Amino acid sequence: MAKKRGTFRIVLVVLNAILAGWATFVFLVFLKFSLLAWLMMNICSPTQFLVIIGLLSKRKILMNVSVPLLLFFGFGGLFMFSWSGHMVVAQISHLVMSVTAIHILTVSIRDKEIKKMLIGLGIGILVLVLLQFVVFPWYYAHPDPEVLEMMKEMGFKGKMNK
Repeated sequence: MAKKRGTFRIVLVVLNAILAGWATFVFLVFLKFSLLAWLMMNICSPTQFLVIIGLLSKRKILMNVSVPLLLFFGFGGLFMFSWSGHMVVAQISHLVMSVTAIHILTVSIRDKEIKKMLIGLGIGILVLVLLQFVVFPWYYAHPDPEVLEMMKEMGFKGKMNK
């Protein structure tokens, strides 16, 4: 049974790596985004890279730090984007992120690592709050021209300072 659990963990690592690697390649090479613009427009990939490190290290706190991010950006992404042709790979990535979060929570509870789970979740929530309510608004108030143009193309109608 332990071997099956280890195999599923490796499958999640491989899927997250392939999907995050592809998305990173698309944003940085095809779309020619700057590193900062990539971080603002594709936070899913850095989140997936974080969870890969956690899964490979088998550190429960680090794995659980990624859970709020995986759920917010992965599960939340399922409702923010369409399933149209060019978004299918992103939606598959969001599904993998959601399954990964559930797997981490399940393993933590199964292994009776509740304290480590709660510490990791607390840190993850803090990181998520800082990203959403401190870093992004600051960046949003001073947008990179690439991000500003992308937001306009996506139909964003909010206030954007130049």
